[in-house]
Amino acid sequence: MKHSSIKDSFGISPISAGIILSGLLQFLFFTACTDLDPAKTWTYSETLVLEEVNPIGLAANSEGLWLSDGDHNRLVLINKEGNTIKTVDSLDRPMHITNNKESLLVPQYGNDEVLEISGDNRKLFDTQIELDAPAGIAKWNDQWAVADFYNHRVVFFDGQRIITIGKEGKADGEFYYPTDVQI
Repeated sequence: MKHSSIKDSFGISPISAGIILSGLLQFLFFTACTDLDPAKTWTYSETLVLEEVNPIGLAANSEGLWLSDGDHNRLVLINKEGNTIKTVDSLDRPMHITNNKESLLVPQYGNDEVLEISGDNRKLFDTQIELDAPAGIAKWNDQWAVADFYNHRVVFFDGQRIITIGKEGKADGEFYYPTDVQI
């Protein structure tokens, strides 16, 4: 008895196609699992002991590493040895900060504002929308996002318009007290 073979439009039988697909997936799996370039991996370096600083958020710029210290209502700039270089006081519970070139964007959980600090200058960052305990901010080019803690949402500006994302809850598309954002 003669059996006819079933072939797809490429002239390959389903069994051959399965073997080829299996081989391709194995190849992709094993190449994805190869060691990363050691120059591009993270390694533990050291622990810095910070005296009387309780960091919540951090942002690096050309000056050093900025830490938000919400317990003491300030920002602290440290160098790579962990020494304090500068402080910015009189803030209202600064949270997860970010840098915007050489300025810092500081969400103030306590007074529902976001400050932009550049050198000794402070100005309000216009979010164009009322926030309730902004907890984190991110900025990239003309886009920015704020974690709006008590409103259980993320406020996102796409460069042209404000978009609010989420509502209170724990299901898909919902937030339960969001504390930070990244773009």
